Amino acid sequence: MAATFAVPGSILVLIEGKQHDASDYIVTVGEPLHNNATGDSASVVVPATMTFEVGGKQVTQSSAFFAAALRKLAWRIAAWAWMKGTPR
Repeated sequence: MAATFAVPGSILVLIEGKQHDASDYIVTVGEPLHNNATGDSASVVVPATMTFEVGGKQVTQSSAFFAAALRKLAWRIAAWAWMKGTPR
């Protein structure tokens, strides 16, 4: 995944995940709800579901969103964020 990032790049969700001993992330995304490109910058927001483990127990967050800001350096990710959905 690091190869898709601009330098510097940020993953905002990983800090919280480390605090809760989360691992084994799997993310699936749907069709874009928002996308915009202007000059050398772009952004996209997609509905998403994330499955991961916390303390050996599987957790699924649905009804969430994945947002990415991109910079045109062969379109690398400048930053991305996860907006929590409904835990099951």
